[in-house]
Amino acid sequence: MDSDQSVTWKHPDIADLIRVRQERLKGIKFDNQYENPMIGKSRIELTNGDVFYGMILDMDSEQLRLNTWYAGDLQILKVMLQSISPGGSKAPVYTGPNQLDEWIHSGGEWQMKEGRFIGIGTIGRDLG
Repeated sequence: MDSDQSVTWKHPDIADLIRVRQERLKGIKFDNQYENPMIGKSRIELTNGDVFYGMILDMDSEQLRLNTWYAGDLQILKVMLQSISPGGSKAPVYTGPNQLDEWIHSGGEWQMKEGRFIGIGTIGRDLG
């Protein structure tokens, strides 16, 4: 930004400088010259709305392990998972839970509260 509150733009394909008054600008976007660290990474959304990007290391009956470039390895309890989109795809492999009757449960009582299962026993579903 210049002292007269204008922006000067120089581009190799344009012979002269272009000056634009600040009040006429809606915004300025700079292309990122570095590789986007989210490309090819899985998108993990939690039940509280938080989203993490990284490489899925493994997943067992209790948790998912995710390697991130910003926080190292994370261990996320499976009950906190809302959706998993492998490889950064926008279409999740799993989204939910949605309704209790979509699940097979035994050995206790289960209920759905605020988008989460609450109960004791076994609950599962074929994610196909």
